[in-house]
Amino acid sequence: MAQQYQIFLSYSRKDLEKVKVIKDELARHADASYWMDLDGIESGEQFVNVIISAISRSDALLFMMSKASMQSEWALDELDFAQRKKKRIVLVDIEDVEMTDNFYFRYHKYDTIKWNIDAQRAKLISNIKKWTETLRKAEEEARQKAEQEARRKAEEEARRKAEQEAQRKAEEEAQRKAEEEARRKAEEEARRKAEEEARRKAEQEARRKAAEEAQRKAEQEARRKAAEEARQKAEQEARRKAEEEARQKTEEEARRKAEEEARQEAATAAESPAVTVMIKEEPVYQTFPFRFLVSLVVIIAAIAAATVFIKQTIDNSREIVLTEYTPEIHAADTLYTIAINRENRYGYADRSNKLVIPYKWYDAKPFAEGLAPVMDKSHQWGFIDAAGEIIIPCQWVRAEPFCEGLALVRDGNGKSGYIDHDGSIVIGCRWSEAANFHAGLARVMDENKRWGFIDRMGSIVIPCAWKQSFDFKNDRALVMDKYGKWQYIDKRGYRVER
Repeated sequence: MAQQYQIFLSYSRKDLEKVKVIKDELARHADASYWMDLDGIESGEQFVNVIISAISRSDALLFMMSKASMQSEWALDELDFAQRKKKRIVLVDIEDVEMTDNFYFRYHKYDTIKWNIDAQRAKLISNIKKWTETLRKAEEEARQKAEQEARRKAEEEARRKAEQEAQRKAEEEAQRKAEEEARRKAEEEARRKAEEEARRKAEQEARRKAAEEAQRKAEQEARRKAAEEARQKAEQEARRKAEEEARQKTEEEARRKAEEEARQEAATAAESPAVTVMIKEEPVYQTFPFRFLVSLVVIIAAIAAATVFIKQTIDNSREIVLTEYTPEIHAADTLYTIAINRENRYGYADRSNKLVIPYKWYDAKPFAEGLAPVMDKSHQWGFIDAAGEIIIPCQWVRAEPFCEGLALVRDGNGKSGYIDHDGSIVIGCRWSEAANFHAGLARVMDENKRWGFIDRMGSIVIPCAWKQSFDFKNDRALVMDKYGKWQYIDKRGYRVER
């Protein structure tokens, strides 16, 4: 049912009878809801609340203008409140009176209807009808909009449910396909594992036979080396005995010749005529045996003195030159070899064994990629260049030569990582053990003591699942699984044939 237009009639109690007649006539000609106070209670909080509520609900206020109403405090308060609420206001002159100056000043902007003039009375009734029709149309338009909105929401809800249903079916279909795919993969995995197990057993058997063959060859080689070593020792002993025997024979021959010469001289003297001849006796120290013995003693003394001199020279300025580097990693760019003095201080020598970096380090490792790891007196490792200048400060518990642009280091917590030539940490120290990079991958061990492989970004390429492992070579690496079985894997971690 359409809501009626609400009209509040404001009047003075003195004009009650006139206003009733006007209200009845308006009600006969214009279908609207007219509200006026008929109780006459113009005091108290309850009356004020009633008036405020009535004006607030109304669409328009008709002020019944008379001498009494223009002087009525309540009527003027009602007019002011309607004005504050921005209600439609019409002044209805029911006594043909002129407005007081004060009233005119405050309300002359509102329409004024002379009730006693038929044309103006008819105009008021017509306006009320128009207001009511406008309200009805607004309500009808609001109702239509509400219905349209309800239909839109219903359609939206239906579409949403349809989309949900479609999505549910799609998800069920996707789940079914996923389950089928999972089942297919499981079957393939089972088949692959069976093939893998068969291949593993074959490889185990082949490795066992290869190990037995290797052991047999090793035993043969050990026996051959033992026989060779025994032969060499026997030859050395024979040479020593031959040299000793030759030396003894030489000495005996020298003594024999000396004795023979002395005997011949004595016989010659005995056979000479008995003539007094002054024979000049040769001093003992000029005889051949004596000279031979003196010469032998001098030679032995010279050898002993030379030995002592060489030993003292080595003890006073000893320089041991070592070439300890892994040929396939460092041989191409090894600048110097490591030198150690008698105080166990380390330096570096060039290829002619000339010292080029002084003895000042407590340990050292070979040059690689232009830098070498060295340890200072605090047992911390850093890196120096070919001029002996510190490039990366000594701050690591362990450091290895550079390989493929990165160097393995270990921090104070016992964790290993990798740095570049500037000393910047490229791969954080998080591994229990690690090795140099080979073919773009490096071996690392996690806290479970299992080995895996990482790339140059530190990403795990092959998970840590192996009890032992070796570096990659020719795109494959030898690893031991959790059962203690050896196998070869490729750079994706898949088993490959030997």
